[in-house]
Amino acid sequence: VKAIQAGNTGEALAAIEQASGKIDILVARKPMVALIPVEVEVQLVDTAPTAKSEIAERARDAEDALDRKDYSTARVTLEGLSSELRHRTYHLPLASYPRAMQRAARLLDEKKTDEARTVLQTALNTLVVTETRTPLPILLAVAAIKDAQGKRESDKAAARKLLSSGRDELDRAELLGYAKAAPEYGSLKRSIEELDKQLEGTESTTSAFTALRDKV
Repeated sequence: VKAIQAGNTGEALAAIEQASGKIDILVARKPMVALIPVEVEVQLVDTAPTAKSEIAERARDAEDALDRKDYSTARVTLEGLSSELRHRTYHLPLASYPRAMQRAARLLDEKKTDEARTVLQTALNTLVVTETRTPLPILLAVAAIKDAQGKRESDKAAARKLLSSGRDELDRAELLGYAKAAPEYGSLKRSIEELDKQLEGTESTTSAFTALRDKV
């Protein structure tokens, strides 16, 4: 970009050729650098009701709004059914730079230096955003199961209460739509039920707790 600004087209073309080749080789050898993370944001969004009945009521309200094609109301209502951690990562799209450089090189050959500089500057200023969402009810269920594991020998009643809490959080996750595409949630709930029954007896629950924790 500096060479273009200085009017040195030959130097700019040489720099583009060298940089483009290096990036192509680097991405081919290490595909993970195609997107280079430069900043991470974590946002807690917990607007969902605790009570299952209230969740169901809001879900019906959202469905009614969609049936009426009142999408603005539906969006607001659905946002009120969120209980999650949002992880947003900003990346430099390194793999896209060679294409921008090739286009800039063609423009330089055509004596279109301003357009070439704009293409390069746009590429350098572009960020790719990725976002993942982790349901809070699942995190709470994991925490409850871990706490129950710690109390399984010393206080079985407390352990069973914690397992019940974990089961309730899994139910909330399902009602909030987080578990619809995850068939393992059904097996998790069944495992919690089985473990709860074991806690009523005298058999060891160590292996069962380990298996349940691994599922979560």
